[in-house]
Amino acid sequence: MTETAETTRQEAYRPTFTLDEGPLDEVHAFWLAGMSCDGCTISAAGAQNPSVEQLLNARLPGLPRIVLHHPVLSVTAGKDFMQAHHAAKAGKLGAPYVVLKGGHLRGDTCPDLLATPNGHQWLPASRIATENLHGTGCALSSAITACLAKLPEDASAEAPEQAITEAKQWLHHALAASHRLSVGKGRGPVHHFHAWW
Repeated sequence: MTETAETTRQEAYRPTFTLDEGPLDEVHAFWLAGMSCDGCTISAAGAQNPSVEQLLNARLPGLPRIVLHHPVLSVTAGKDFMQAHHAAKAGKLGAPYVVLKGGHLRGDTCPDLLATPNGHQWLPASRIATENLHGTGCALSSAITACLAKLPEDASAEAPEQAITEAKQWLHHALAASHRLSVGKGRGPVHHFHAWW
């Protein structure tokens, strides 16, 4: 890397928190997988850099502790497992924003539900006729993270809701463009780079 490029990179990166503590202490991830170890679960559970244990135990500087609510990987079951779900629904989890994906619902639309400190709102979208549905949840989570990261420090109180809505729209276009990809066999992925090619 040239000295100019390194200087530009250092000037562009201005963290608002130290490496010892990030802007969030805790993030709840509700992973509503089937009652089996699907490919995504196996990939996450087998990850090494970082490992799931590092994320769950907050051992990575600058990153929050991940509280994973997963029906297969959880050590609780039944009513104990559902407590966090009910707390999230009632707005008592301590997490100000909760997104429930609705792609599995039947019908011509697939609305997601966004719960915020101001109440609940539906994020509507028409259903895209495609078999390329692999990775929609991970893609949406990543898009939400990216859209939230782009918010300025002085963003309005409604900005997170707008960022989540923007991420939902991005996923909708990624699904609509998925037919342009030819990757492997069976159900393919969404087209993450639909805006460029």
